[in-house]
Amino acid sequence: MMALPRWLQFFTEAHYAEEHVHNKERWFGISADQGGEDWALQETLAPFIATSDANVWGTAGTDPAKVFGTADTPIFVGGKYFDFHRVLIVANTSASLYKLRFIWGTGTVAEGVAAGQYSEFMFIRDIASIQRKILEVMSPKIAVGTRAWVECWNATENATISFFVGIHEYAF
Repeated sequence: MMALPRWLQFFTEAHYAEEHVHNKERWFGISADQGGEDWALQETLAPFIATSDANVWGTAGTDPAKVFGTADTPIFVGGKYFDFHRVLIVANTSASLYKLRFIWGTGTVAEGVAAGQYSEFMFIRDIASIQRKILEVMSPKIAVGTRAWVECWNATENATISFFVGIHEYAF
């Protein structure tokens, strides 16, 4: 495939930056039914929960927390891509460092990780604090209908972190 001329690359990048800054943001929590492909809800105050194994990625020996199933996007008519934008941490059980990894893909979690389709961020807060924390998350544009999961790492076995996810969706 031939590279785009530099002026067209600039236009495309500027358009994306403008769209990202002035886009709609939607917040999601966990769906009560995680069995199908509709894992997230906008109309909920129930957070997603990720659970660690001790000093390894995991959710206490189970699959990573399901965040988006194939039926959760698009959220707008004509939506083609989305990106993770922010995460609202509402609770955590360990007053130690957490590392979270958003993974996306059309196959399995392991395939997404092997393909490098993930973005990580770190978080620490005293569990006695009542302050909630919003964190910026970096991710590329991801095709709608793509699954997304979260894995958690903490030094403590079964440490949990509860959160909501804010995304942007794009038509181009």
